[in-house]
Amino acid sequence: MKSFKRYITESTDSTHDHHHTSAVKIDTDKHNAGKGKNAEHPMWLSQSAHQAAGWHKNAESETGKAHTYKVKVKKIAHHTDPKVKSLFKKHGHSMKDYHTDLVSNPHHKEVHNHPATKMLKKAGYHGHTHSDYDSHNFQKDHDSTVVFHRKHATMHDASEEKAHKHADTKHTVGSHSVTHKTHQEYMDGSHRPLDHGGTESRITTSHDHAKTLKAKLKGTGNKVNTTKNKSGSRVKITHSDSSARDTFHKHLKGLK
Repeated sequence: MKSFKRYITESTDSTHDHHHTSAVKIDTDKHNAGKGKNAEHPMWLSQSAHQAAGWHKNAESETGKAHTYKVKVKKIAHHTDPKVKSLFKKHGHSMKDYHTDLVSNPHHKEVHNHPATKMLKKAGYHGHTHSDYDSHNFQKDHDSTVVFHRKHATMHDASEEKAHKHADTKHTVGSHSVTHKTHQEYMDGSHRPLDHGGTESRITTSHDHAKTLKAKLKGTGNKVNTTKNKSGSRVKITHSDSSARDTFHKHLKGLK
């Protein structure tokens, strides 16, 4: 009989900039030592600094207090992963129903006793990335991650990070030279909350390429601003997250 463990993704889920927002301040040293309050309870994480800023603002509106923490977590079952989809299908669980249950403010015992949670834990997963509300617009969807036991996540206070000056780095993408602007942001709203590492890209190209690029990037999480001059077009692309930046690189490589 094949082991459940064959499904697991062992690497850290580094594709997202995970954050956790709480109305109560968390002692991160105790938490990371496994001695934090409610260490066995589930914990929800946002997928980007932008989403975290939305939850931070919502918490402040509702309780007057908010604390946001950067989080690292391993062994997460992503709802788009074919192996995870196969696992749900094999054991007769509806992923859609599971997601509905996860966004209905369940009690921690309801999360732990859910058949799908038990299945994922048996397969070796520490959490599940699922469809959730967009923190800035509840009429839209955005992924969140539930960690079944918060002791499996390490965290530090994002508000204690100092903002860094913009650092420009140049890269070659396809046949194009691209300047990436990178910086980190405070989580108190004093800076525009974008993902770290390549929040903006700038290129100089022909008018035709700029027009084509703008059309291809529509609806991909990339905001495009173009300034024309006699020698061509200067294009600034603001990326909502690393996935949007990858999409920009993909389309840029196609411009010959």
